[in-house]
Amino acid sequence: MEKRDANQQYENSCAKTAYLSQGNVSRHFHYHAELILSFEGSFDAEVDGERFRVGEGEGVIAFPYQTHEYFAVDNKRALVMLFHPERNLKFYEFFEDKLPVSPHIPRELISDEMKALADFIDKHRSNLTGDILDAELTEIYKEAIYALILQKIELRPVSAGKLDSTRQILLWCQQHFTEPVTVSMAAKNLLVSESQISHLFSGRLHTGFREYINSLRVQAAVELLISTQKPVSEIALDCGFGSLATFNRAFRLCTGLTPREVRARGQKILF
Repeated sequence: MEKRDANQQYENSCAKTAYLSQGNVSRHFHYHAELILSFEGSFDAEVDGERFRVGEGEGVIAFPYQTHEYFAVDNKRALVMLFHPERNLKFYEFFEDKLPVSPHIPRELISDEMKALADFIDKHRSNLTGDILDAELTEIYKEAIYALILQKIELRPVSAGKLDSTRQILLWCQQHFTEPVTVSMAAKNLLVSESQISHLFSGRLHTGFREYINSLRVQAAVELLISTQKPVSEIALDCGFGSLATFNRAFRLCTGLTPREVRARGQKILF
């Protein structure tokens, strides 16, 4: 697989909306914000170690680089909206140095306007034909929902420098995950200590360096499984896995499914 430019990767992923699939979504984090509004059913969510129940008519929001995962998803309609923090510079002021006091969005904060906008998104994402205007219209509706949410939730300041160092390390990972990368290789290229990288993953992001690299590889594999007919073994090697057995274990851990199940369903997996 060709090395992908990180900004292009973000743009590709953040333009998507989807419904949260049933089951579990393993712990993950990324550069875009993630908002889920649950209109039917409920599930458990955990953001930066804080676990709570997302009931029907409620929501959850994770800012860039906040770890989050979802458990026992039994809902029929929970709309997931990924938002690039630099799409609108006014929004970036929120994401750059602030975090939500609570990631849980109670029912009373979700207005009728948000519900109507979500219905528009649902309608247009179901009827997408590749038309750039339809895609942009969906992004405008999504931006409006984020604007309404950001006005309502309470935010707390966070060190911008801390986020910048996190972004630098994670961007490097996203640019090199198809290679046989190690912590020592990352430290050498980024001119930081190995302990700094290890502390970032274990202390702030609550995962390991290898686990994060594997999650990026699995995400790339999901895209290839759905968009191509390449053999699974070839996709595993293209995405940076040394063997098919290692790929299968990591894939199951990240998605709860096998590669063939994902290909058969033909659906995007959010993680």
